[in-house]
Amino acid sequence: MWKLKKLHKVGELSAAIAVVISLLFVGIEVQRNNQIQKQMATRSLVRDWSNANASFESPEIACLWIRLMNDRASLTLQEATQIEAVVWRLFRVDEELHYQYEQGMIDESVWSGFSYLIARQISFEGYRAWWSGYQNTFSPRYRKYMDDVLAATPIDPNPYFLDMKCDTPVGEDYWREYN
Repeated sequence: MWKLKKLHKVGELSAAIAVVISLLFVGIEVQRNNQIQKQMATRSLVRDWSNANASFESPEIACLWIRLMNDRASLTLQEATQIEAVVWRLFRVDEELHYQYEQGMIDESVWSGFSYLIARQISFEGYRAWWSGYQNTFSPRYRKYMDDVLAATPIDPNPYFLDMKCDTPVGEDYWREYN
């Protein structure tokens, strides 16, 4: 009888150890899965951001952006519609990046670069003008974030593209932009 009780206790202890090991294994797998999901979300959003910015590879769109920043009133209706679509797409990607960052799906190190770019963009009067007209099409949380960025980011009084025309050589000041 004594051996049977002892054997039963050893069996219970073995089962308990097996459960603990299984739970540790599941915890490690969940953590690994979370890391993979975070990497996939970051990769996808960086690709979306790159795709949205690829619009500027078109000389026509790049020129429209310069004109939006310098003299938006000179844009024709067609030109304004074209550049608004590009800027809207950029802000939508920024909004999604912000949302994913808030959800913990984007690392702080990745987000810091994007948040710098967002603040840099919003320091341009043309972007601010665009934002003021379209902000209500974005989520309240993103609008709150952008309100905070606007409050903390002064308008750049001397942006590198000031008074440039599309065929103006950029000079050395252009390359100081992200230093």
